[in-house]
Amino acid sequence: MSKHWYFNQDGAQYGPVEETELVRLINSGDLPPGTPVLREGSKHWSPARNHPYLTDKEEPTLKPIPKPTTSEPDRTEKPGKISLHADEKFYEQVVAELGGDSRKQGLWLKAQTKAQGDIDKARFLYAEWRVEQMVEKDRERHQEEEEKLRAKKEVERKRELKAAQKREDLTRKRAQQHMDEERKRLEKEAVEREREARKEKEVLAKKKAQQQAEDEAGLNSLIETREKATACVASLFRFGYEVLSCKFVNGKPFWIIRDPHLQKLVDVPQDGLVRYVHQQMTLYSYMLNCPRCDTPLEEVREDTWECPKC
Repeated sequence: MSKHWYFNQDGAQYGPVEETELVRLINSGDLPPGTPVLREGSKHWSPARNHPYLTDKEEPTLKPIPKPTTSEPDRTEKPGKISLHADEKFYEQVVAELGGDSRKQGLWLKAQTKAQGDIDKARFLYAEWRVEQMVEKDRERHQEEEEKLRAKKEVERKRELKAAQKREDLTRKRAQQHMDEERKRLEKEAVEREREARKEKEVLAKKKAQQQAEDEAGLNSLIETREKATACVASLFRFGYEVLSCKFVNGKPFWIIRDPHLQKLVDVPQDGLVRYVHQQMTLYSYMLNCPRCDTPLEEVREDTWECPKC
């Protein structure tokens, strides 16, 4: 806590003085207990008697009373509170003006007119009016400084807002660039997938067309040998067998034959047709003659089951 004080005596302000010096002045009677005092850093003047620690301490050996000072307490430490005698410097300037030739002639003439020739009264009036002018001018100066300070702060605030907006715009621009790059990447991947799908579809279509061509070629080849297949199965016709059509299974030709023994349609591969006929003829081996020319079955070729006579 600060140990320096200001005090007011006979309309003049003194200080700062150390606390021990102020205690000595009060205890010695040089200052009455009701003297207004102000602690450095405080905002309010109050009588010394309201501070027991100023009147109850023992009297130490201290320095003499300092001369009045023209400096006022720091306004930054007491915002909103100005010393009751902050206009002391203006009175000093007025004294200098009255003692020299720098007085305001118009104001001095007004004071003389108001005082009706009384020089002392004119001096008092001049001092009062001149101090009021100085105080007003000082107040305007402070207002101008405050306005400049506010304007400067406003400029700084706008500059900060502009910088923040610029940073935000930059961040938004970078985010948009990232989104655009991501969108282009996804579109490129989609195009690649579509190209691959189209290519795969073309390959499948080509394979399918090739398979169909092969099936058609095989079917044509199979149709050309239909008469041979019919002749191969002809020995079974009298038992109710019949070659109906042909088909392909996994690219392999099959003959569709009505089998009366199984009472259903059977699929016989082309390379197994002779074996199938031989198996079926074995079932009907009790019929020993050819169904067309009555040739004995022993003379029929077993590899094709064709009758040599018919």
